[in-house]
Amino acid sequence: MNRSILILLGFAFAGVALGWWLTPRPDTPVFWPDRSVTPPAPIPATRPSAPVEGALPNASVDPSIAALPEPPDVPMPDWPVIEVPAPPARIYTLQERLDEITPAALPRLVEKFEAARVSWPPSEVTLVALKDQNIVEMYARGGKKRWSLVHRYPVLKASGTAGPKLQFGDKQVPEGIYKIEYLNPNSRFHVSMKLDYPNAFDREMGAKDKRADLGGDIMIHGKAASVGCLAMGDEAAEELFVLAATINIKNVTAIIAPYDFRASPPVTTKEQPPWLSKLYAQIASELGEFRAPTLATTP
Repeated sequence: MNRSILILLGFAFAGVALGWWLTPRPDTPVFWPDRSVTPPAPIPATRPSAPVEGALPNASVDPSIAALPEPPDVPMPDWPVIEVPAPPARIYTLQERLDEITPAALPRLVEKFEAARVSWPPSEVTLVALKDQNIVEMYARGGKKRWSLVHRYPVLKASGTAGPKLQFGDKQVPEGIYKIEYLNPNSRFHVSMKLDYPNAFDREMGAKDKRADLGGDIMIHGKAASVGCLAMGDEAAEELFVLAATINIKNVTAIIAPYDFRASPPVTTKEQPPWLSKLYAQIASELGEFRAPTLATTP
């Protein structure tokens, strides 16, 4: 009897040791190319609750944008080695993250709006990203007023070249007209905003070309490292994050172009997809609403 008990205890101890050995350690590096959504490792016993509205002055935060999808289970291709920041020290709800970063980010935002003589808060914002200049221009307006340039943010890091994103793993920043799907308070890259790539046009052209995996999880985020996203640095990412939460993400649009079609008309080559001229015509039409700045850059 005693021998049987010892054998059973031995099997139980071996099972526990094997489970411990297979469990990922908190310091295990995890790389998520084209993705700044933080993998849930380690995760708390329960997911954070939805944020409480009303923390921001003049703000109405949409609770639905706190829901963060789990990172997809996809094969990892060979990526160039980039310095991936450590995951956040804790798991935040959206409201907790806003409570933390808003006291510093909001005055910086208001100062930019005052300098541009644009009323705060705006009713709509459009971010115009020009890939060749590594610049994101922030335009805002209230009601039916004309769009006004508020600020030009430098992009600290973005991969790829001119041309649209076609598939997972091509390291391209997409080109097109996008909305913000949600805000991620737990990004490895400080905070991030997820674009709705692939949008309807991207999916339609992907089906036409018979491209199976278009990629995804394209973010505007902090830090200065990125594959397929726009890395803006932490302060700029905080400002855009707070801005989107304040006016509601449905009122934020992002236009990404290879270069400024207001200065030079769109040009495509035979090597590029035949539908690209249609996309560039749509982008050029949208850009026509925004007066190009006369200054080369804003520090």
